[in-house]
Amino acid sequence: MKRISKVMNLFPRTLQLFMTGMILANIAAMMYDPLLPLYLQHLGADVRQVGLFFTIAAILPLLFQIFGGWISDSIGRLKAVAIGSVANMFTFVIFLLAPSWEWGLLAMATGAIGRSFVAPSFRAYIAEQSSENNRGKIYGIADTVFAVVGVLGPPLGGFLSDRYGYSMMFIVAAGFFTLATILRIGMAIRYDKEPEIISSPTAQEPAPSREKPSFSNLKSSIGAMLVLLASGGVATWILITDGIIDINFNMVGQLFPIYMNNEVGITNTQIGILNSMSSIVTMALMTFTGWLSDRKGERHAIVAGMGMFAASM
Repeated sequence: MKRISKVMNLFPRTLQLFMTGMILANIAAMMYDPLLPLYLQHLGADVRQVGLFFTIAAILPLLFQIFGGWISDSIGRLKAVAIGSVANMFTFVIFLLAPSWEWGLLAMATGAIGRSFVAPSFRAYIAEQSSENNRGKIYGIADTVFAVVGVLGPPLGGFLSDRYGYSMMFIVAAGFFTLATILRIGMAIRYDKEPEIISSPTAQEPAPSREKPSFSNLKSSIGAMLVLLASGGVATWILITDGIIDINFNMVGQLFPIYMNNEVGITNTQIGILNSMSSIVTMALMTFTGWLSDRKGERHAIVAGMGMFAASM
């Protein structure tokens, strides 16, 4: 109990609420995400069309990600997350009512808009709530806690889709996400008015100043990012290596559920259980990797992780 209390002291109340919202929202997402290729097939898509669907879906975040990060820097993390959550609500509604697989692209577009606000804000908010000497540890603990979404979401989604159909799965998922959205909007309203509460007692760096959104600021931010990525430094190599990993996983990841269901013959529930087992392993190792990052440096942890990726392929 003392150890748990010590860990929780690293997380201020706002960060605890923030993580609760992230867990609820991503349980909802993980209920359908591992089964999405099978749902597209259920709507009439063949394997080539599923591949085309995810190719187009991969392009959509490119249109919104930079804009979402810029808005997050300008209006604050909590407001950006709340806006993204509202946009993401349409994803569940569209998937639920979609008469064909092509309509799923519209759902992916709203999801890309929502994630473009939430994803950059999630990492940035945790960074702002921590100090440099314990940031890796806090990320490790946060990611361990966050991994629970992969333990609970896929088996629940698989069970509901097998037992009651995909519609019920999306209805229950939408319920989880609605709770997360309400929590996020409440945080944005309350804590945006009380900026001093946002500052964690563990954080040593002052909170970054906010600038009003303007086209000139966006243009300068994009220019600075392009220079950083093209400079040949760490950011360039992270972009290259992350791109290689994404290509590898997307070559097989989106079609893997179809292979397991159509060729191997396992059910949606079993697919969900396999995803849950993977998340349990992630949870078991995440705190250690945060410690490794703090102790040995981020580079060693990244290299070790890439070695694991290569071995898994």
